[in-house]
Amino acid sequence: MKNLLRHSIKAILGLVFFIIIGCTNTDTIVKDVSDGGTELGNPDNEIIIAGFAQKGPAGLDTLVDIYFLDDIYIHTDISFSTKTDDFGRYSFPSTKTDAQYVELFAEGFYYDEIVGSQSSTGPLTLTGLTDRKRTNKINVNVLTTLAKMRLMYLMETGMSFEDANEQTWVEVLKIFKIEVDFFTRFEDMNMLEDGDANGILLAVSALMMQMAHNEAAGDDITAEITAIIVDISNDIKTDGILNDETLLSEIDDAIMAIDVTAVRSNMENEYPFHVIPPFEQYIIKWIYDLGVIGATSPVLDSTGNVILGTSNGIYSIDSEGGSNWAVPVSGNFLSSAALDADDTIYVGNADGGMRAIYQDGTPKWSALPGEIIYSSPAIGYDGTIYIGTNEGIFYALNPDDGSQIWDSYTANGNLYFGGLDSSPALRMNAVGDGEIIYFGSYDGNLYALDSLSGVIIWNYNTNDDPPPDPTDRVNSSPAIGSDGTIYVASNNGRLHAVDPSTGNELWVFDFVALGLETNPLIESSPVIDSDGFIYISTPEGNLYKIDPNEPGHDEYEWVYETEGNYYSTPAIGANGTIYYASETGNFHAINSDGTLKWMIPLASLIAASPVIGSDGTIYISTLYGTAYAIQTNSGGLADSPWPMFRNNARHTGRNY
Repeated sequence: MKNLLRHSIKAILGLVFFIIIGCTNTDTIVKDVSDGGTELGNPDNEIIIAGFAQKGPAGLDTLVDIYFLDDIYIHTDISFSTKTDDFGRYSFPSTKTDAQYVELFAEGFYYDEIVGSQSSTGPLTLTGLTDRKRTNKINVNVLTTLAKMRLMYLMETGMSFEDANEQTWVEVLKIFKIEVDFFTRFEDMNMLEDGDANGILLAVSALMMQMAHNEAAGDDITAEITAIIVDISNDIKTDGILNDETLLSEIDDAIMAIDVTAVRSNMENEYPFHVIPPFEQYIIKWIYDLGVIGATSPVLDSTGNVILGTSNGIYSIDSEGGSNWAVPVSGNFLSSAALDADDTIYVGNADGGMRAIYQDGTPKWSALPGEIIYSSPAIGYDGTIYIGTNEGIFYALNPDDGSQIWDSYTANGNLYFGGLDSSPALRMNAVGDGEIIYFGSYDGNLYALDSLSGVIIWNYNTNDDPPPDPTDRVNSSPAIGSDGTIYVASNNGRLHAVDPSTGNELWVFDFVALGLETNPLIESSPVIDSDGFIYISTPEGNLYKIDPNEPGHDEYEWVYETEGNYYSTPAIGANGTIYYASETGNFHAINSDGTLKWMIPLASLIAASPVIGSDGTIYISTLYGTAYAIQTNSGGLADSPWPMFRNNARHTGRNY
């Protein structure tokens, strides 16, 4: 019965191959060398073929069959069988042959990463196809199995084996919302070794295992995952796209259900002498559809709840992706919220007014009725709320009742000469009895205000000429360096470094004058890493790393090019990775040397900035009202002067 089951599943997974490629030679030579048997053929030409069978890793005595194929994919008369050890590892010698390709089948029990034990409901069959002359290390896994029918279909249309491999790599990973800029053959991947590609294998393997558990509901898990593999393989065979809405929904459900911490713990406990690769960043922790258009940059409270403003109110989502509450409020929220030490939420409304909401969703107060607010508030060390309005007025509000402590007029308050989109940044004054508040204005100035009185200390003009013109504005929010230097971008395509005490210009990096950018409207905000390097994104989709100590201030360290970005500000993880959302909806993880680490295509356009939680989870929202939690190995937020929009996950806007 066992052999019948094995060959039945083999037939399902391999039937199309034989139909497409042609008839096979049935005169095979089978040699079991798992116990040290003598190899066939000329010993001088011996090539040991070895690898791993992995769903999770295959169990002891998984049967591995290998068949040699010629250069037109017809079976030769040589084949082998062997068995794996308890790590899923197998090996056997080749024979002297001109066979170009190898087809493998592995049938046996496997390690279940979700529950942390060996499978018990039956054996699973995995399969793969590879070029024997390229390598003698050949792994068979869930990705080689998913890719095989599509790979064979592309070859039948005349595509080369290598080109078909590269195309199938992109198509199969996209099913699981994984998009990277490197190519690794599926048969080279090993979930018991370090490396990003190996992390992808573990992520997909665990997600599919979670799908099986979700759907089996206590029934035969192996039968369920076999059905999932067959269904996906058949669906993507001819066009490389997963069209089955049920399967797509099941993948989303698995993403939301999987516990990546448990998966890592299970793997490390079972395989303590192996390196478990970084896989968390390839799995979206949860997806929450707010059901409304528009969502601001997320904010995190002390218990891990995610706070978002939308076009019809304020939402609180718990750390597992469930709804806490929604406070319906008329008007559009473009301002990101800020949270005080008690998790009270302060947020401005684009249709007028400031609101304070307790952590449980109960309203605390409303203030500034009729004032249009695009800026995000800052919270002082004593709890005072600081906010600017589109009328060019900057306010200090009492956190207890929203009453005005003072107001300050920065300009005459018309469309071009005073509106405040720029969110304030705070640093302690020299004597420590108050703060200096920094923010940009539509009039092209960067302002410094005294927090105790609202008096303007200085203003720095970012333009060569006075306004009015939209390109003369400062919409970007300032960042504060470790020495107090204020960094801010302006809509004329410049990054400015300003002395915090005097308002004197220290230097300017002019993207347009240097010929780096043609669109000058930089509205995103700079961030700073632990070594003091500055990162700023531009409307043309470029993310720059700039050395503030570079003598001429006319060179950059590197530039990472994406598809366009007007508003989103990057965030820097403790591991040095830069996380960055492009306007088109792709979420990027960028290595500190400017190369792509990984990329996840999200559902829609992104204007919000990501926030990094203490456990490494990154939260981001889209313009169409979908919130995502993405598990990463960032290690939390970087220990740097200003690592993300508003400096911290509570968005207080303080540098201390």
